[in-house]
Amino acid sequence: MSVTVTTEQMYQLLVKIDQRLIAMSTSFENLDERVADHEARIRAIESEENLVRRVVMIEGKLEELQKRVWAIPGAATLIALAALIATFIR
Repeated sequence: MSVTVTTEQMYQLLVKIDQRLIAMSTSFENLDERVADHEARIRAIESEENLVRRVVMIEGKLEELQKRVWAIPGAATLIALAALIATFIR
């Protein structure tokens, strides 16, 4: 069984391949710009997430500090109340 491929068939196949390559090349023309744009957006998101983590960490530390600071006046108030009660009881 022999197969014969004419030059016209080869030419038609080459034309089809060429058309597909042209279509593909136009879809990849702005690839560098799109990649740079995506990378810039990813970097911005990463920096925002890092900032959010820092803010959450700082808020946690501020809450701890606030509890410590409010503990001192609270204890002082209790001591003052105890002194007042002890004064009136005598």
